[in-house]
Amino acid sequence: MVILATRPASNGLMDFYRSNIQECNDIADGYAIPKFSALYRRDLAKYGFDPQAVDLLEAVTRVGNFNNTARYQAERKNRARLLFTTNGEKQRRGKRTRPGMLEFVAELTPKLLFYGVPFKTGGRSRLVTVLQIIASEIGLDGDPRDELRRLKKLDLSQRAAMRARFYEILADGIRPRPRVAS
Repeated sequence: MVILATRPASNGLMDFYRSNIQECNDIADGYAIPKFSALYRRDLAKYGFDPQAVDLLEAVTRVGNFNNTARYQAERKNRARLLFTTNGEKQRRGKRTRPGMLEFVAELTPKLLFYGVPFKTGGRSRLVTVLQIIASEIGLDGDPRDELRRLKKLDLSQRAAMRARFYEILADGIRPRPRVAS
């Protein structure tokens, strides 16, 4: 699974969300997912987000329904089962995050980066603060900072593995081959 949460969302993706904000809100209304309160909307505005950006963040958060822990637990279990049956890969051991928190951070971070929020994982950084504001608004327990740090570490290891594989292929491509007599 490749998660590109450490890079800004593309213009095409943001255009898609901008043009479908109403549909996202209609879907969330159908499931009775609450909207952001005026207080939280003002808090987001204090961090430099215009009303359209707040609307987009709200629509993405609402349609994601990150508080639905049963859904995210089932998705994780199904993903682990599928990886094991198709590739024989077992899920890595270690700390498991709260269901919904990883998805929340992975979904919202690229949108925040698109709006110019720098990718910093310090406790007082703008990215962490905005994610904490939104998480508290939707009642999502846990600290987004831990997920951001984990995603950054995963991104660095994936880049290192990709770089190593690239140089391996490059070295194989320029290695002299024995001539085949014809």
